[in-house]
Amino acid sequence: MIQQVTSNLRAGTLVLLALPVPDLGLRLVWRKDREALPELRDVLHAAART
Repeated sequence: MIQQVTSNLRAGTLVLLALPVPDLGLRLVWRKDREALPELRDVLHAAART
């Protein structure tokens, strides 16, 4: 995949844009009725905050 992107950049099929890259965010949507491991939700929320 990366080699294909590199090839396309060299060929001019793709161009690199000088745009600011925002930080990635994680949003969790959790259904309590499908929760097999209740403590897992807390771990995921803690990981999303870091």
